[in-house]
Amino acid sequence: MGTNATDTTAGDHHGHGHDGHGHGGPHDHDELDWDAMGDRLELEGDLAMPMLDEALAWLGEVCTSWGTTVRTVLDVGSGPGVGACALALAYEDAQVVAVDPSPELLARAERRAARFGVDDRVTTMAASLPDGVDEAPEAHLVWASMVIHHVADPAAALDRLRHRLRPGGLIALAEFADPWRFLPADLDLGRPGLAERVDAASAHWIATLGSNGHEGAPPAALPGAVAAAGLEIVAERVVRHRIDPPLSVDARQHVRAHVVRMAEMETDLLDADDRATLETLADPSSPNGILARPDVFYETSRRLLALRPT
Repeated sequence: MGTNATDTTAGDHHGHGHDGHGHGGPHDHDELDWDAMGDRLELEGDLAMPMLDEALAWLGEVCTSWGTTVRTVLDVGSGPGVGACALALAYEDAQVVAVDPSPELLARAERRAARFGVDDRVTTMAASLPDGVDEAPEAHLVWASMVIHHVADPAAALDRLRHRLRPGGLIALAEFADPWRFLPADLDLGRPGLAERVDAASAHWIATLGSNGHEGAPPAALPGAVAAAGLEIVAERVVRHRIDPPLSVDARQHVRAHVVRMAEMETDLLDADDRATLETLADPSSPNGILARPDVFYETSRRLLALRPT
């Protein structure tokens, strides 16, 4: 939602390059294909736009209920600016600062802002969590979608964000909710229960972040991190989005890209039969592949949290 360079869909927990946001983790800048990543992230954000619109409508209600007048917004982990532009459209009197460590993605954010006619209110800043945001302006609203699970110390990151709030301001997080889905349960390929086994493998991978060679913190650490950062949850909600068959060509390619990453990342967590099934689904020439099947859909969700200082 709003698409950051590390945002993933639930169920594709380590396609880090991520479903709509979260560019908080370290990476080897020179090894990434930023054009391809930017294209994918913008497409992913556009596919999930109804979910983002619902999230921002809910957030507007929360801000109103707490008396928060939004004049300045930080979109932390902005990626190519999908969220930043949506925030600018939702808060017509606000200045939005898109914060991301990738200059390439920030350049895309600037171009997107120009296309949407909000370039006079969307600016960019190259920085990453946690230390980099200290130089960001104070804001009435801090938006961090699919970001916090990427940082090794979420409490420290949230504390830095808390210090960017103006009096009466709120922090809004979007994180994993229900597992991502793209095929019916009665899949006529491989052994029954593939989705559940992939979910279990992904859950194991996330639960061991920090011990499996990837910097980050599992979702279970979030409530404790919120409290440790001197924040409290004042509202929460789960938003969901589904696109039914038939999917567009772009949507199919996006789903296939997720399956490719799943096949690559789950190698040591799934058996040979399940890996073979994922490889068939990812095969662009297979009649059972994502690009050819008539039953492919797109279903994702986010857990939203609104936080304020205690």
